[in-house]
Amino acid sequence: MENLKIKSIYHFNKNEIEYLNQKYNTAKIIAVCVLKKTKFTLDEKGNVSISGKNPYGVFDKEQWKNVKKISCGKNHIVGLKNDGTVVAFGDNILGQCNVSMWRDVIMLSTGDNITIGITRSGKVLKTQVDFKLMLEKENSQLNNELKNTKQQYAAQKKEIISQALNSVMSLSIHSKGNSVRIKDDNRLNAVLNFDNLISCGNSHIACLKSNRTVIVSGKNKHHYFDVSNWKNIVAVSAGWEHTVGLQSDGTVVSAGNNNYNQCNVSDWKGIVSIAAGWEHTVGLKLDGTVSATGNNSYKRCDVSDWNDVVEIGAGIHHTIALKSDGRVYSTGWNLYNQCDVSDWKDIIAVAAGIHHTIGLKSDKTVTATGDNTHHQCEVSEWKDIVAVSAGFFHTVGLKSDGTVTATGDNGFSQCDVSDWKDIIAISAGNNYTVALRLDGTVLCKGKADIIGFISSVYNK
Repeated sequence: MENLKIKSIYHFNKNEIEYLNQKYNTAKIIAVCVLKKTKFTLDEKGNVSISGKNPYGVFDKEQWKNVKKISCGKNHIVGLKNDGTVVAFGDNILGQCNVSMWRDVIMLSTGDNITIGITRSGKVLKTQVDFKLMLEKENSQLNNELKNTKQQYAAQKKEIISQALNSVMSLSIHSKGNSVRIKDDNRLNAVLNFDNLISCGNSHIACLKSNRTVIVSGKNKHHYFDVSNWKNIVAVSAGWEHTVGLQSDGTVVSAGNNNYNQCNVSDWKGIVSIAAGWEHTVGLKLDGTVSATGNNSYKRCDVSDWNDVVEIGAGIHHTIALKSDGRVYSTGWNLYNQCDVSDWKDIIAVAAGIHHTIGLKSDKTVTATGDNTHHQCEVSEWKDIVAVSAGFFHTVGLKSDGTVTATGDNGFSQCDVSDWKDIIAISAGNNYTVALRLDGTVLCKGKADIIGFISSVYNK
């Protein structure tokens, strides 16, 4: 029932859905949306049906076939089709149904008067307000509420834009638990990446605070803590003995051990995501190419020919990247087969542990390769997963119902997460697991001193 999204009218539970299926003896209903007195049902064959009163015009059933997800706003409904296109029906006074040109969409959500989509490449799409249409219909009976002053129009526009930004943030953090590239006129607007909100290296931990500064705790042998001047940080990643931060303008700052030039990132520009490995640093650029610097033994930095990348990850001796077509790049040490990902397909998210690699598939199952000494790769039975994260020797998965599953090394109870609920994002470190709850609090499991530090930063 993950596709069920009811807007302020009625919530159909599983028993009621089963009753509807038995009563009408049709294909199994998997989702229901209600707009006032109009009901839409999505069946397992991908067909959407309409019943009840319909004040919105002619509903073309032929357009609403091969649909895999539906979502309702206040007065409109949208459907995501198997081919990545989107259909819409209902009130379009604010342009919320202008989605006919959208392509390659993998995720869809609605606000009251807006539609938001994310493409496989990480681009965020949002409908625009059609103020001309609003003015043309100002005197119509169905739109009397729009008889406002210009100031009220401006206020409404501001509210809609705010709603759009909030929807983007929600989609970004739900989509993969990892980085989502958000473009606005080809400029870097934001990077929302929970895996880079809290990051743990060998003996230090870095946390990104709400004011976009960074706080670091642990051993300061190589000046990991020299981050007091960092500002406007949107992501942080801790390597073995160095720390890197991504700034909102797409540049990168660094601190710590630079014996192998892993901190030589000051000239990087247009970066949208970062990952720090043992002695190397990797950056994903806005154009989908990848930069790397540091120790290049095992060719872990040989990424110059990679393109069309939407996500990156760095292990201790290997580097991985997710392409927009669902395939995965890898390079580096392959002693444990952690780089054997060339045959992976339909991947929507990746994560790199010390010596293992995790891939989340589009059907919400998980695949893994690499070192399985601590059972960290035993994920073949996982289902309904929407995000993954890899620690040093353990793996964590977020399910669509907000619960969490974990496997691997549990020496510090980092896998004891079965009782967590209402989780929207996860991150796994060397010997800890953290999660962001729907209410904004952060849950932690693992080594006591690390958990204490994380709690002191986020749960004051």
